[in-house]
Amino acid sequence: MKARFKLVVFDLDGTLTKTVSVWEYLHRRFGTIDKARVNAELFFQGRISYEEWAKLDTNLWRGIPLDEVMKALREVEYVDGADYVVEVLKKAGAKILIISAGLQELADLAACRLGVDYALANKLVVADGILTGGIEVRVGIGDKGRILRCFMKREGIPRSFTAAVGDDISDISLFKEAGFRIAFNPKVEAVREVVDVIVESSNLKAILPYLIDF
Repeated sequence: MKARFKLVVFDLDGTLTKTVSVWEYLHRRFGTIDKARVNAELFFQGRISYEEWAKLDTNLWRGIPLDEVMKALREVEYVDGADYVVEVLKKAGAKILIISAGLQELADLAACRLGVDYALANKLVVADGILTGGIEVRVGIGDKGRILRCFMKREGIPRSFTAAVGDDISDISLFKEAGFRIAFNPKVEAVREVVDVIVESSNLKAILPYLIDF
């Protein structure tokens, strides 16, 4: 068994987790979903930047204890087969990277649970165990490709030895930098147009034949 790629990079929300958006998940959990929809509308109308959108959203959670956030995030369900896929890929010799426009707190939990090598997302600002309402924006909607490119350069991994797995519009820049691209249950038509393979399945194991020589 040998991995066809030295690096496999995954989106998190909707790809490794059943939760399509950790932002929406927490807004529903903390009763801020209506105000969050107003912020989203401002962004999609082009009236605010992604960073401004993220800051408006996290400001809605100001004063919430981090422990409550982490309790909610630990209840996020993972896509069937996610544990197995990461385990097999690592045994076959691939490094695993998560790049998410979601939250670092969930990315860290996922990395620990699944055994992922690296994970990068946006980090909540906390003081004395309480959310300040701030956020350190590390991964914007169109940033994933740039981040992957820098990571490949740092690790000395050629583009042709890199595969990407994602599902939504924020993954398009990621796909453009990877040598091989898999859309797992794609959410928008634009994603279908920039990938090599479309996999529609309830189990992530369905992507393995494209990544492993058994």
